[in-house]
Amino acid sequence: MRPNVKYSGLVPHSDIRGGTTLGKTSPSLSFSILQWNAGGLTTAKRTELEQLVKTHNADVFCIMEANLTLEGLNFAFTGYALHLLPKARQIASGILVGVRENLPCTFKIVKEMNDSDKIEIVKIDVWNKDEHLKIYCCYNPPTNSPDLSVINIQSKTVIIGDFNAHSTNWGYQSQNEPGAKLEDFINTNTLELIYKPNDTPTFLHHSGSQTNPDLLMVSSDITENTTREVLEDPGSGHRVIKATITSKCKND
Repeated sequence: MRPNVKYSGLVPHSDIRGGTTLGKTSPSLSFSILQWNAGGLTTAKRTELEQLVKTHNADVFCIMEANLTLEGLNFAFTGYALHLLPKARQIASGILVGVRENLPCTFKIVKEMNDSDKIEIVKIDVWNKDEHLKIYCCYNPPTNSPDLSVINIQSKTVIIGDFNAHSTNWGYQSQNEPGAKLEDFINTNTLELIYKPNDTPTFLHHSGSQTNPDLLMVSSDITENTTREVLEDPGSGHRVIKATITSKCKND
């Protein structure tokens, strides 16, 4: 109601089809999500982000490492409702979410950073026409071994974030503990990774190496309806990722 890897490894992006609905249908409905690790959302980065959100007509945007307090959330994005998981004591923390104002939504802080497990997770339930999407946005600091059991995989579920999880299945030369945990999570849920080996890497390290800490996963029912595009870097070393989910909606 609205508010009052069985692991495939690589997901092909050819043969993208909209989901079906009963009854007469109208043209496909497109829903877009932007994700970005900002490394601290400064005024200059915010200006770049606003332009990207406008250019790509985002319905939802999720910013990891926003590094904002509630008191620091003293700005607005025209046309978007803002929601915040405030930063922890650590500098690299906090998640900012923007949802288009005409879309009903709920925002929930699922997991805050603590001494035993530093992963941050928020959940956004958003309704677009007949579609109800459940979006989890995550930030997992380097070397942290995350507990992912708090994420509930249902139909039309999207998981995005910076996981700092290494796996050869998404372009790393080796695997680390977070990568092993994430692989197991994918394998034991109705979940698919949206990734192709020729995708542009999402992070440029100061050493010159390029990797993929920023990931997109979706429930299996919307895998064929989902595309992933790696965009430019507005100034943090991380590139923005755009997820587009299409479906057919009923005529009124």
